[in-house]
Amino acid sequence: MLGASEPQAGRPEGVIRGEVIDPSGSPVPGARVYCERPGIVTKPIPATTDQNGRFKIPRLKLGTYMVFASKEDAGYADTLGSFYADPPSKITLYVLQPVADVTVRMPPQAGVLTGSVKDATSAEPIVGAQIRLTRSEDSERFVQFASQLGDGTFKRLVPADKRIDISVSAEGYQPWKSHLDPVKSGTEINLDISMQPALPH
Repeated sequence: MLGASEPQAGRPEGVIRGEVIDPSGSPVPGARVYCERPGIVTKPIPATTDQNGRFKIPRLKLGTYMVFASKEDAGYADTLGSFYADPPSKITLYVLQPVADVTVRMPPQAGVLTGSVKDATSAEPIVGAQIRLTRSEDSERFVQFASQLGDGTFKRLVPADKRIDISVSAEGYQPWKSHLDPVKSGTEINLDISMQPALPH
């Protein structure tokens, strides 16, 4: 049985191939590469770059795609998120041109933000607190996530050399806001957040 993202037998198929490079132009081996069609839920099987940073995604339906890459263990966040990367260019596969070559340029290696969210009075962890990181120069470029269940900790990549606004909310607590000064690539910083209980009405 064919997967949901595979073309039906007899229909023309396309291929997206290319390379993933870092900001200096060097290849990024071991990166995960995948493509999406705007408005289409099902996704083709992702590829992994070889030692030369090359990849190939075969058996694609003809149409328009966007290509993304990530290698988070090396500090390269998923380029799908506008918080980390600029929007990619679109690639169209045609019957007369079913193969497209593309170069995915990764943003600079990110920094790492770790920390915890706790009750300022009891020092107990606040699980499920909503944490929003926003690039100061563009409020539309943000990422939102929750502190972990159990210990209220969190860990997230942050764009290098960008000032980040931080806001935290949790039921029963006053909102918490601050900012993060630009972080260098590969640098890990820790932020312990103490939230005050909400004021009685």
